[in-house]
Amino acid sequence: MNLFLASLIVTIGVYCLSYIWFGPLVFRKLYEKQLERSNKAKPHPRMLIFGLFFALTYIAVATLAYFVALAPGKTFWDGARMGLYLWIFYLALEFSNTLFNRVNIIVQTINWAFWLIVSILSGGLLGLLMRM
Repeated sequence: MNLFLASLIVTIGVYCLSYIWFGPLVFRKLYEKQLERSNKAKPHPRMLIFGLFFALTYIAVATLAYFVALAPGKTFWDGARMGLYLWIFYLALEFSNTLFNRVNIIVQTINWAFWLIVSILSGGLLGLLMRM
């Protein structure tokens, strides 16, 4: 399958997963409560945030797809492993950001867990889609 089409399909899946993860079913109340404690800034326009989230997620997924395409095997587990490696890289950067900027650790932990799941599932799905 085309790298860009596979990335688009996985990005749509990530977008749907983010609605579940940050929505009323899982972490919405805790997440919003912690954000209110740590962030007194005025809210941003929702459509702008959703659009930017989609575009930046597509860039991240397309980057992951590129690395999955370079991997020797094209199985779910090869892609998932590549997603895990990139998440570890991301976590190292984000953890230092959390320490230096004194970001709310509960909010960050929810974000890190989300991106761990997304990275592994996205890598795995890309591994499968690249075989088609």
